[in-house]
Amino acid sequence: MERIEKQVVTMEKTLDSARRWRSFSVCLLIVIIFLMAAIATAIVYYELIMRPKKLAHEVIIQETVDIEEEPTEPSMFRDLTKLEMKRLKKYLYTHRVFNLKYTEPVVISSSFMFLAELHLPNKSQALDTFNSLHKAPPREAKVVLFRGDKKIPVIEEYVVGPLANITYHRLLVSKHYQRPAPYLFRPNSQAEYAEVKKLLVEVDNIIKYVLLESYDASFFNCNRKCLVMQQWTAVSPAVSGSDVRKVWYWAHHSTEYYLFNPVDFFILFNLDGKDPSKYHVETIWYNGQSFDTAEHLADAFTAGTIKKSSMIFPKENQMLFSTLNLRGNQFPNKNMRSPKQVEPDGRRYNRKDRHITYMGWEFDFRMSTTTGPQLFNIKHMGHRIVYELSLQEMSSFHSGFKPWNRYSDMLYSNSLMGYQARNLVPGADCPPSASFVSATHWTEHRSEPVTYERAFCLFEQSTGVPLRRHHAYDSVTGRFYGSLEDIVLVLRTIISVYNQDCVVDFIFHQNGALEVKTSLTGYMMAMLHSLPEGRYGFQLRDRLIGTVSQHAFNFKVDLDIHETKNRYETLQFEPHSINNNDWSTEKNSRYEQIKFTRNSKMTELHTLYRQNASVPMYHIFYNKGYKTTYNDPRAYRLQIDGGLTQLLSQGTGNEPSISWARYQMAVTRRKDDEGQSSSIYAMWDKKEPIVNFQSFLDDNESIVDTDLVAWVTLGLHHLPQMEDLPLISSIGKRLSFFLTPFNYHDSDPSMASRDAIRMSYDGTSGTDQAVRVENYGLPKDFTCDSEYQGGSESNYNLSTLFEQN
Repeated sequence: MERIEKQVVTMEKTLDSARRWRSFSVCLLIVIIFLMAAIATAIVYYELIMRPKKLAHEVIIQETVDIEEEPTEPSMFRDLTKLEMKRLKKYLYTHRVFNLKYTEPVVISSSFMFLAELHLPNKSQALDTFNSLHKAPPREAKVVLFRGDKKIPVIEEYVVGPLANITYHRLLVSKHYQRPAPYLFRPNSQAEYAEVKKLLVEVDNIIKYVLLESYDASFFNCNRKCLVMQQWTAVSPAVSGSDVRKVWYWAHHSTEYYLFNPVDFFILFNLDGKDPSKYHVETIWYNGQSFDTAEHLADAFTAGTIKKSSMIFPKENQMLFSTLNLRGNQFPNKNMRSPKQVEPDGRRYNRKDRHITYMGWEFDFRMSTTTGPQLFNIKHMGHRIVYELSLQEMSSFHSGFKPWNRYSDMLYSNSLMGYQARNLVPGADCPPSASFVSATHWTEHRSEPVTYERAFCLFEQSTGVPLRRHHAYDSVTGRFYGSLEDIVLVLRTIISVYNQDCVVDFIFHQNGALEVKTSLTGYMMAMLHSLPEGRYGFQLRDRLIGTVSQHAFNFKVDLDIHETKNRYETLQFEPHSINNNDWSTEKNSRYEQIKFTRNSKMTELHTLYRQNASVPMYHIFYNKGYKTTYNDPRAYRLQIDGGLTQLLSQGTGNEPSISWARYQMAVTRRKDDEGQSSSIYAMWDKKEPIVNFQSFLDDNESIVDTDLVAWVTLGLHHLPQMEDLPLISSIGKRLSFFLTPFNYHDSDPSMASRDAIRMSYDGTSGTDQAVRVENYGLPKDFTCDSEYQGGSESNYNLSTLFEQN
């Protein structure tokens, strides 16, 4: 009995233990299920709510990394390689004639290198190479030296080569490019700004209490409340009347963005000559009052004999109007990302270093340190159309009452436009799928070359409109549909100089058309508001005004339409009144329509084109030896959409430095010594331009059956408005010109594109099977709009395309 009781107790204990384990297991399972549910909920919450929200507020940078290895044997047009720059540096610093020294920082009174870049080969040599008549010419560098070490300081430009094994240098000379340039005309440099900073330290020490009381900030030892003097205005001899180098510097509160937070304090510096000890403050402008020295301002301020200024430093605030922080009623309301284009089968263009091939197109490109993007040897279907297509100059001329506003005329080659084309942002500046190309520069800013890995981006995209399209839907005209999406290759760079950003696009269309487009954005040149400034602009904030400005972009287009012996003519449209008595019951009836007349241009001065809406015309370039079956020239047309109307009188003020802007287009006989329309000295040489573009035209040479260059100017006038705060919108500021085939081909070359789609109807009503869709062998995924993927259109009946009313 006792044994049985023990067994029962044992069994009860075992059962209790089993029950406890079962309960524990059930509880553990419940906990695990809850944990898994919590994790799943967290994942869903992150993916559906938090991650899209993060994506909506941040740019997620994703790019395909293109590993670049510099070629051991670079092509004719490729920028200098780092190895070539290393050889060049050794050559320059070991030849006593240049008097260069390994000292940093450089000083304005010494000899120092301002920049080095590729010296382009002569066109004749390049063409001989293309035609396999000679091997490629030796690669050379162009070197710009500031010779402050000379008794009469100058700026010298040298050609140094060959870069494979440097043995020679020669001073550059040219009929249309004065060299050496006077030191007065030197571009702004870090060496000069260092001297300005020294003078500013002296000013700050003398009037720091004036600055603190007036602006709640100072220039140095200012913690988080600082003044900056970044903005400047060149006072050229053309406006001052004297051959003295002077610069107005503007003061601003150092906050985002400084240009929108000006204070009424300006300094005119005299920076003439090469001796920094002679540089001095010429004028200080404080709250509408002028002082010769900082001491005079301090004395007057202490004595209380002047009107004092009071401008509080802006509070750090995400909502500050001058910042780029998100503000306002946010949209979209849902956390949904913007549309993106894809490359479903990978890239359809091929890049080998700086050589591109795409859909019948072929070209080389580079980034000039001084002038920016350049394209060479542009071919379509194996035929060269353009030898050189390059940006030459960008300018912005501003207006205002005060001298620093009035003379604020910027020419951006002074700031080295190519050097200012910095790293592009994938997914913002360019599509995420774009490939990126670097540019390497060697300037006085750095002792060694610097490389910007994303100076260019290259991508294929749909423009969103058909290149060609027709829909026929009745039994008489036929029932068919044919279309080709305008899918293009884009080579892009963005030049950011001071406040201004300019997007430059070279766009290659499948029908043989080449488009060049500029898009202007960035911050406006805002100025301190005063009543006299009112005639030049609108007041945008309490102390801010945006005044009218003129922006211009000049391009060189060296055309080779069926080789180099080209002609230029216009096809001018005009009304034509004809006798209509045969077809009208009225007496003396006449009927007016439009005809065109051909006008061949014989000399350079006959080519000057100023756009006139009342006289529309086509601009045609061709080789007389190449004609259609019907004896018409196989030509290319140059079409300008966005030409500048120059309102400034010729020869006044700073206008001579942009004589190229007098015309929307001018055509010249090509010469090696007329290689560029502007120069790095144009900011200062306005009285006597180092490169005088007008002189290219004034010799009025024949342009018949010779190598021709078209100089094209795009531009606009901008009157700032409140919607330009904080940044100027590029909408309405996108300018372009086109090179399009004009009887060059027997038909549209894009008819060979497999991107096209065709539909035809066999007459059986109401079924999809009655519609034949031709995709020309390309995979269906992502390529054919006939699939109507997604949304309420996914079951669209194709036969309805051909229903008759």
